[in-house]
Amino acid sequence: MRINKTIQFLVLGISLLLGILVIVSPTKAAIDPVPAHITNIENLFAAPPEGSNSKPPVDGVTVINPAANDQSGAIWSNPDNRIDLSKDFEATMLLNFGDSGSNAADGMAFVMHADPRGYNTIQTGGTGQQLGVWGSASSVDVSPAIKKSFAVEFDTRNNDDWDSAPTGFWGASQSLVRNHIAWNYPALTSSYKDFGIIGSKIRLIHNDVKEFPGSDGKWHEFNVKWSYADHTLTYKFDGQDAVKVPINVDNIFGTTQVYWGFTGKTGKSNELNQVAFKKISNIPITSQNYKVYHENGDALGAEVTKDNPAKPLEELKGVLTINNDPTSGSDWKQVGVRYKTDGTDTSQGVSYVADDLTINNKLVSKNKVSTGLFKTPSIDLNGNALTPRDATETDFFDTIGKNTYSTGVNMGDIAKNSTSKIQFTLTAFDPTPTDGTTNLGRNYEISLDGKMARESTEKAVYVTSVPKIVLDKKWTDPTKEKPIALDKNQPIDLTGSWSQTSATGKIDSHALGTLHYSIDDGAEKTIA
Repeated sequence: MRINKTIQFLVLGISLLLGILVIVSPTKAAIDPVPAHITNIENLFAAPPEGSNSKPPVDGVTVINPAANDQSGAIWSNPDNRIDLSKDFEATMLLNFGDSGSNAADGMAFVMHADPRGYNTIQTGGTGQQLGVWGSASSVDVSPAIKKSFAVEFDTRNNDDWDSAPTGFWGASQSLVRNHIAWNYPALTSSYKDFGIIGSKIRLIHNDVKEFPGSDGKWHEFNVKWSYADHTLTYKFDGQDAVKVPINVDNIFGTTQVYWGFTGKTGKSNELNQVAFKKISNIPITSQNYKVYHENGDALGAEVTKDNPAKPLEELKGVLTINNDPTSGSDWKQVGVRYKTDGTDTSQGVSYVADDLTINNKLVSKNKVSTGLFKTPSIDLNGNALTPRDATETDFFDTIGKNTYSTGVNMGDIAKNSTSKIQFTLTAFDPTPTDGTTNLGRNYEISLDGKMARESTEKAVYVTSVPKIVLDKKWTDPTKEKPIALDKNQPIDLTGSWSQTSATGKIDSHALGTLHYSIDDGAEKTIA
C-alpha cells in the first residue's frame, strides 16, 4: 500500500510536536493460497542445476527463488518433457511474485532454450536485472546469456541503465513502467543496443511492453501456445491482449526439441517467485485407486474397511486401478508400479500370500517363477538407473528394510483414455491384542512412477482381532507343528471357553461369537 506523501509529512509534523518517533514503512500484502493446479509434476522437471536456489516441486508448486538477497534461480523440464516444436503445444501457468510490494526485485523469466548444457543450464554471476537469462548490462556482451533461447521477462524493478526506452539523438532515455512484461532473444546481439553518443548506454530492447501488478501476493495466469503451422508463439498474461511472436526455429534454437522453464534473480532487494501449472498439453492426466476386498468365491466381495474388517488369516484381494484420462495430452510412458508397507511390524494388517501375480490378465510370475512378460523398471524412485530383468511378484512386494519400496514391475505404456488393473492376493494377519474388540490397521502405499507423471495411494487395511480358543492338549502336541491324525469315524470333542471384557472391565455375559473351523484344509465352516 502506498501512503500519500502529504499524509506522511502531516504525521511526521505531529509526531515532532509530541516528541514521538514514528516510523512509516510500506505495508506488505499476504500471499494468496495457490488456486487449483496439477500437483503430481515431480517427474516433469529435472533437479535444479548446481548453483540454483530453486526448489523442486512440492505439491505442484515450484519455488524459482526464495525471498532472500542475491539469489539465482533456474529450473528446467527433463528431457522427456521438452517442447516438441514440430507439434502444437500449450501450457497454462500460475505465477506468484511474492508480497514484497514496492521493495520487490528483480523478477523472473519464462525461457525456452536449446543451450548445450540442457537441464543443467544456469547463468552464473551477473546482476539482478539480467534475471538469470539476459546478456551483460555493462556492454553488448551475450556470453553470459542462455544460449539459443527465447525469454519472456516479468520484471519487478525498473533499472534506469537497463529497463528504459532510449529517445532522442543524444541517447536520452525514458524509463519503462516499474512492473513490466517484455520478450526478446537473450543470446542475440541484436536484442541489445548501445544508444549512447557520448558515453555508453546499453539497453535491452523490450518488445511488446505490458504492465503487470508485480509483487502483490496474488497468483496470475500466464498462458503460452505454440502453433507449428504458423511457427508462432502466443502468450497471454491474465486478461491482457495476447502477444504473438513469430519464431524462426532453425535460427533461434537449431532444433525442434527445446527445454523450457524459469529463471529468477534477486539483488539487494528480493521477492519470493513461485510457479504452478493448470494445464500442460503434452503430459498424461493420470489417477489411480487402490482397494482391498473380501473374497466371494472367484468374484470380489465387499471392500475391507474399518467397519467391515478382515478376519484373521482371511484371504483377500487387492485391486489397483490405473487411469490415463481422456483429456490426457499423451500416453503415460514406462509406468513402474511399486508396493510399500509402513514399517516391518507383522502383528497387524495384511501380507502378500505367495501366489500367481496377474496384471491385465497376464501372468507376471507363476509359483514365484517369472513368465518373462514383464520387466522391472529401468529407473528407481530417485531417478537412478536400474538394470531391468524379468519381474516376479517378489519385485512387486518385497521391501529392503523399513519404509522402502519394492523394486517394482514395469507396466509399460498406459495409452490415453485407457484403464489398467492389477489384482493380487493378500492374507490378513492373526493380530494381537485378541480381545475381540479392536480393529487394527496397517498402512500401505502403492506408487506408480512413469515418465512425466507420478501417482501414489496410501491405504489402511483393517483386521479385527478375535478371541483365541486354546484346545485341550489331548488334541494337540505342543512339541510339533502339525495336527493330530484321527482314525476313521473317531469322534472329536473340543473343550474350551472364551470370554470378552466389556467397557467396564467386567466379563460381558452378553457377548456373542462364532467358531470358525476347517478339516483337512477343506472349506471353512462356522458355528454361532
